[in-house]
Amino acid sequence: FLETDSWYHVRLIENQVHNFPWRVTLDPYAAAGGQFVPIAPLFDTITSAVAVLLHGRTASTESIERVAAFMPPVLGALSVVAVWALGRLLFLLTVLPGHFMDRTTLGFVDHHALEALLALVTLLMIARALRPSSPRRSYAASVLVGVALGLYLLTWASGAFLIGILGIWLLLLI
Repeated sequence: FLETDSWYHVRLIENQVHNFPWRVTLDPYAAAGGQFVPIAPLFDTITSAVAVLLHGRTASTESIERVAAFMPPVLGALSVVAVWALGRLLFLLTVLPGHFMDRTTLGFVDHHALEALLALVTLLMIARALRPSSPRRSYAASVLVGVALGLYLLTWASGAFLIGILGIWLLLLI
């Protein structure tokens, strides 16, 4: 395993496999007298469920570790499928009849096409700004977020809703 989080998750997964479906909520090894386990349970529960389905509740440590090692690449591959499905859906958005196509046809002189473009560019720039990179690139991407968001707000009077949504997302992120 590549780092300490991996070992901790494997320990939680192994315990959950042997006590399936219950998980550790108080870790006796983390502190004297135990400590509440502050780890979100879904990844460990899915991994332990797969291990139980494949090897049973008495699975060996090696079997559990093998299942745990394969979970991130499997989930990564599923992420690629999700991105493909999202891209396919967005492609369909451009070619199927609907509100977006109506607003972006020749002769429909309205701000909604620019609104959609700038909303997507704003989200793209946020994603680029959050990627790990050099401080100079992060700063440049952050400036581009501001520029794209400013242009978006100049395009649509109700654009404050996007700021509200981004604000709620930021609060949830924190």
